[in-house]
Amino acid sequence: MRTDLSKALDECLGRLRKGEAVEACLTDFPHLRHQLEPLLSTALSISTAPRVSPSNEFRTVSKSRLMMQLRERSNQAKVAKQRQEAAQPGMLGTACRGFLQALGRPRGLVVPVTLLLLIAMGGSLFMIVSLASPSQPTALASQCTVSVLSGGVQIQIPGSDDWQVAVDGMTLDAGSRVKTATDSHAMLTFFEGSSIKLEPGTDIEIQRLERVDEHSTDIVLKQWLGTTWSRVVKRLDPGARYEIQTPSAQALVRGTLFEIEVGETALTTVRTTEGLVSVSAQNEEVFLPVGQEATVEFGASPSEPRPMATADSELIITVGMPAVASVCDPTGSSTGYLPDGFAFNQITGAQSTSPSDGVQVITIPNPVAGEYSVVLRCVADGTSQVNLTYLSKGEAVFTHASAHEVTSGSEWLIPIHLEVADGQLISATVGDIEPLGDRAPEKIVRTEAVEETLVPIEPPEEPGQPADSECNYALVVTSSTGGSVTEPGQGVFFYRAGTVVDLIAEPDEGWEFKSWTGIVADRACPTTTITITTVKLEVVTAHFVPQHSSALK
Repeated sequence: MRTDLSKALDECLGRLRKGEAVEACLTDFPHLRHQLEPLLSTALSISTAPRVSPSNEFRTVSKSRLMMQLRERSNQAKVAKQRQEAAQPGMLGTACRGFLQALGRPRGLVVPVTLLLLIAMGGSLFMIVSLASPSQPTALASQCTVSVLSGGVQIQIPGSDDWQVAVDGMTLDAGSRVKTATDSHAMLTFFEGSSIKLEPGTDIEIQRLERVDEHSTDIVLKQWLGTTWSRVVKRLDPGARYEIQTPSAQALVRGTLFEIEVGETALTTVRTTEGLVSVSAQNEEVFLPVGQEATVEFGASPSEPRPMATADSELIITVGMPAVASVCDPTGSSTGYLPDGFAFNQITGAQSTSPSDGVQVITIPNPVAGEYSVVLRCVADGTSQVNLTYLSKGEAVFTHASAHEVTSGSEWLIPIHLEVADGQLISATVGDIEPLGDRAPEKIVRTEAVEETLVPIEPPEEPGQPADSECNYALVVTSSTGGSVTEPGQGVFFYRAGTVVDLIAEPDEGWEFKSWTGIVADRACPTTTITITTVKLEVVTAHFVPQHSSALK
């Protein structure tokens, strides 16, 4: 039954909405005036306060966080139900019942009986745990380092609701959040060498950063919104974990390159560029090999894996020994190698082959407009051949080749300016090579775990190359996602000038051959040839596209 105060408050609020004054209402309820007056004054001030409209960013992030919490509560409820069904009465249940009974006894007996039961419970619990499972090594909390590649980046430290400007090189603990603005890019480098690049408009939370032992690590992130690009180092220990959770799904990997995109409706898309990614949601799991993607809607299971869409354009940079190369794009992100073997990949979708093969190939999908920098670091004296190719829809629309006499230990920079509009190359300008000096454009964070495994890159001895000095013309054979070159294979091959080399391209299931780039006899045919010329380095690439949708109906 409602109290007199409740009835009076309801009546007065109705009268206030009709325009009556507070004093008029209080006059009719003199015995409740002391209680009613502050309530009515508060109601009146709230009704006249200006309405606050949350920003679009606040709405979007709040929606993502709500969906994440709903998914977590659903998972927790399932786990709790399974544990409840699996639970069996035993020593612990008996001890708990005794403990509750002791609490209900006369006050004079509660303390001593409770203490005895707690001691008994402590011994029983210790025995149960130690017999049921082996002792686990202690997990040590670790940190990660923030690199501000471009624009403004904000962080939120554990236990705080305030956002602060991120400082390049600062370290973060588990529980921190990182957010990029609409024109900014950031990189997080973890203690074991893995890294995650945040595209504009991305919001992630560092859930767990732990080192269990020398080889086993546990890294868990929550991605509320935006796009990330992860490079996960390979670990021998099967217990090592790198996991990204989203409002719709979770992705678990061990040694790979992959991209995750989370939209405003919590739609999650996962794409694998290298390695294997496990995507799970609603107790269902799918595996994404190289070149595959899957989507997960909120509350739904993962879609079946399907081929990733091919890039509309690509920038391919090949650099021959004795130089080791890296490329920095207009966003401040870099991909490549250092002479000591240190590898890094911050450009979304990019790939780089190892310089140890004699020729390094760096592929950048969908290049953006602006300034690129190719950095050459030389490990021996000699001539380094540099080739640049810009592909649009699989066709070469710009090529540039140059050879540079270099000495061991020297460092060089080649500037490139691209004008790109609507994905189409308008113009490309390659500047003159110049000494690098102290202008290294890469932002790289090195960890002790990676430093211990580095092997310096040395010029190849070319053991399989015939002694004939004329057999020194290199052919680099590569392929896009969706297939491979089976003849002569993929990699770097050496031939005499005038040699005719057979080329055979074979698509993967669900893909079809599109074209070759390079000076081949027939660009439209998957089986063709190339004649080796006196050019020091020749590059051919087989391009594949997903089978046309009409052909699948």
